[in-house]
Amino acid sequence: GISGFKIGRDQLEVLGGMCCFLSADYIQSSDPYVLEKLKQCEDLSAQQISALESVLLGGNTSYGYELTHTRTVTLVSCPLYELRLTPDLPLRPSDSWNRTTLENLGLLPLYLTTNIWGKFSQTNKQRFLKTFIRDLRKNDKASEMKILSMMNEVNKISRVKIKRSA
Repeated sequence: GISGFKIGRDQLEVLGGMCCFLSADYIQSSDPYVLEKLKQCEDLSAQQISALESVLLGGNTSYGYELTHTRTVTLVSCPLYELRLTPDLPLRPSDSWNRTTLENLGLLPLYLTTNIWGKFSQTNKQRFLKTFIRDLRKNDKASEMKILSMMNEVNKISRVKIKRSA
């Protein structure tokens, strides 16, 4: 059974398509696998979108996690002693938030806001959107309104021009 707002991976599997109706509290508190289930939803509310972005930014998913890695830097070295510093260095956004991240998110990029789009380089966004939008239109996976809404979010932070194919 489900108690509280936390839903485990196995429970999410059992819920299947019902995950599309989870409230923001459930999405934020559940296993990050909830994102895999949300990929299958036809539409998401503003609260669900906010929650899914919180999950993405929380660092517990394989998507765009802003990893830190440790690198030892030698500051002073001589025969008697060595002074070393080991800082946690965040990877550059383009290292972890890239085109592959967007591709792996399935249809979720349709719903992302500037909170997430700002993590991607201009080049990654352009390359992804060119094929993503073409595929959406070709396969009739999203309404033109959803596509325009997504592009409005993307263009709030940077102008991305995608030529519409005939």
